[in-house]
Amino acid sequence: MNRARRNAKADEMVDIDKMKRQKVKVTKSPKPRRQKDIDIRCEYDGDDTVGIHFDAIEAGTKKAALFIIAGDEVWLPFSQLKDVDVVAQALICSEWIAGEKGLEPDW
Repeated sequence: MNRARRNAKADEMVDIDKMKRQKVKVTKSPKPRRQKDIDIRCEYDGDDTVGIHFDAIEAGTKKAALFIIAGDEVWLPFSQLKDVDVVAQALICSEWIAGEKGLEPDW
């Protein structure tokens, strides 16, 4: 027995048995980017520093962290970081490393 149901939106008959037999590809919406738990040790103690806003911290190693800054992935060594504020998404690093990485200081 062929069961059919009326589709009010399209105003046409829909074969429910046929729909059950078809393979349906389920797509998931992308998950929002989540801040990862990375142990950041700020080791720079110089005075020539700049402030830069970042979008996220993607990864980390024993010696550096991967920041997303203005849509670009930038590895910054802990030896050149003075402070990182995860809540404000801002960091303070040496002028030298900012210049080497081509980063525009925000302050």
